[in-house]
Amino acid sequence: MNLKNEIGDLENKILEVKRKRQFSQLPNSIIKRALEKTDGDIKGARMILRKYFGVFLTNRVLKSRDVLKSHLSTKKRDYDFLYRRLADNVKRVRSVIDIGAGGNGFSYGFLRKYFGNVRYVGIEAVGQLVKNMTRFFEAKGFNGVGIWLDIFDLEKIKKIVSETEKKRMVFLFQVVDALEGFERDYSLKLIKELDADFFAVSVPLKSLSGGLKKASGKWIFDFINTNFFVIDRFAEFGEDFILFSKE
Repeated sequence: MNLKNEIGDLENKILEVKRKRQFSQLPNSIIKRALEKTDGDIKGARMILRKYFGVFLTNRVLKSRDVLKSHLSTKKRDYDFLYRRLADNVKRVRSVIDIGAGGNGFSYGFLRKYFGNVRYVGIEAVGQLVKNMTRFFEAKGFNGVGIWLDIFDLEKIKKIVSETEKKRMVFLFQVVDALEGFERDYSLKLIKELDADFFAVSVPLKSLSGGLKKASGKWIFDFINTNFFVIDRFAEFGEDFILFSKE
């Protein structure tokens, strides 16, 4: 098969994956990665996408007017507690960049309660969530924006971060497993290359089925403890959180 035919075959397979409505608004680049991991197997690619994005792609989440109560992760979080704890340790943050935002953008009311009129930038690959997030910010008059983007596009993310006002905080809530599933050590690359003052990272203590995860996040927390200044660490809502700075 020549290069032109290979490209055409890949494009057709991407379109075939996107025939499923739940995958229709994922970036082609992410679907391409899933196909590459399965040697072009469409069913296998869909299984990978369900594994990492499935919790966001149910009608219950995508059509809900209250995403915080519909999404499996966000409905467990007490955002009032979470943002109060972060704010107690970090002062005068002007921008929050949430990578793999999921439903977090809908918690902006709690974020503003503790950080003031902070600029929130939610970077998310699921197009339906980005649209809903944008409508939510506009309806409420909140200082937030949703950006539809492949979160492996590091250069674009770096540019987005650089254009926000300092001081900056980056959220990476429950996305490490998905990032590493597609590209090993990409989470570390994000942390090292993004120009932010603070980072808040969480990993799940339990699997989606409810079973305990063995040493979940230990490797990335070891890296953070070794290379950066840890401000706080706590376990709540079935997640292990760590707040740190590069200074």
